[in-house]
Amino acid sequence: MWPWASLYVAQIVFGMVVFGVLYSSAEPGLAGLIIGGVALALLIALAVGLWRAKPMFQQAQLTDSADPETPPPSS
Repeated sequence: MWPWASLYVAQIVFGMVVFGVLYSSAEPGLAGLIIGGVALALLIALAVGLWRAKPMFQQAQLTDSADPETPPPSS
């Protein structure tokens, strides 16, 4: 899940910017660019945070030191 969560959020950011520029209710162009910029600023932080959170997406490595199949260390 690690790269896909951040890429999905980045895709949402792209869509919000395009939608804001093309379909702004007031006037397409500058107002939509401002609205898209706000969405960009908020969601890009989430996308970067998810990208940097790679260790949190990794499965925990369980080690069992009392495994009966492992012979004890020889001294």
